[in-house]
Amino acid sequence: MTLYKKTDTVIPNIKLMAINMDGTLMDSSDHIPETTIKRIRKLSEQGILMVPCSGRYLKSIPQNLLMAGNVRYAITANGAQIWRLHPLSSLYRAKLPDRTVKTVLEFLKGREGYGELFSQGKSYINEGDCIRASRMKQDYNFVQYFTRNHTLVPDLSKAADLWNETEKINLFFLEAGDRKELEGILRKQGGVRLTSSMAGNMEINDGSAHKGAALKWLCRYLDIPMEQTLAIGDGDNDVEMIRSAGWGIAMGNSGDELKRLARFVTKDNDHGGVEEVLKWVEG
Repeated sequence: MTLYKKTDTVIPNIKLMAINMDGTLMDSSDHIPETTIKRIRKLSEQGILMVPCSGRYLKSIPQNLLMAGNVRYAITANGAQIWRLHPLSSLYRAKLPDRTVKTVLEFLKGREGYGELFSQGKSYINEGDCIRASRMKQDYNFVQYFTRNHTLVPDLSKAADLWNETEKINLFFLEAGDRKELEGILRKQGGVRLTSSMAGNMEINDGSAHKGAALKWLCRYLDIPMEQTLAIGDGDNDVEMIRSAGWGIAMGNSGDELKRLARFVTKDNDHGGVEEVLKWVEG
């Protein structure tokens, strides 16, 4: 279905909005339109919680969003961690088995691609990978993301203390054959959830971690009924969140599966899709 422009269209009784970041709230230039920020602030003033629900780590969520009024909680790392922002504390955490982390890091040796480990709101990358990424002459958004706000480590494959403190592994630009091989290895090991939020990307979490489960956990914590929640997303890591929310809405740039699951489909992320939805939200 499409969310048409109708003056009588209303999404009523919403207490919490869970909104994905990349490909949803952010446009193709990784920018959040100021008009959308203002709309979020206005809804926040009405007592409606806006919760970033992202595959990102906490430190990489834009500050202008977190400062937009009533942003008090965040779901990060594909649902593997839930944060209270004021004062900052981790409410929930689902860590990867350390053998999974070790397997992935060993597999990456000598192969194309980039990897990062998420742990306690930060991302850890190899120093050499940061230098390689800074020399890339294309994929500007990736270069900007990967070369900023990361913690550099000489060699992740030797940082054993970090392996059992990792909530998510994020991989970029693996060759298709390597990606398929690694997926087979990890599925055979078991206990993991594999998703993707963009082309050439693989995101690895504990099998129990996904945005839908995190949204349900947070709503229980806040005593908010699921039917009074709204979720907006675009990637296959948003599927469970869209299923779980009272109002699950897919972006116009979503894949076919998410569009079939969603209650509505809005415009894409370069044409104000999120803002289009927020116009009809009422608390």
